[in-house]
Amino acid sequence: MPFEIHRTIILSTGHLDPRELPQLEDHASMSSDDGWLLYTGRDIDPKTAPTLTAAVALAVRENCVFIRFDSDGPLVTELPTYEW
Repeated sequence: MPFEIHRTIILSTGHLDPRELPQLEDHASMSSDDGWLLYTGRDIDPKTAPTLTAAVALAVRENCVFIRFDSDGPLVTELPTYEW
């Protein structure tokens, strides 16, 4: 029996615009003390969450089904960063 395995990209929570947290909280599959897990198939409004939409586009481009936003995750040059 084959296993179902999904790719996950890990990104720093520093890529999250604090103003977009309500959108993330509404769409996150899981949350923890150090971050969130987001399924890339969720419908996120690019008008109200452009940075989150950009992160999803990056994950999809890299063939990832999930994004793990982690406080210890790496910063990447493709996405903006924010101070918390």
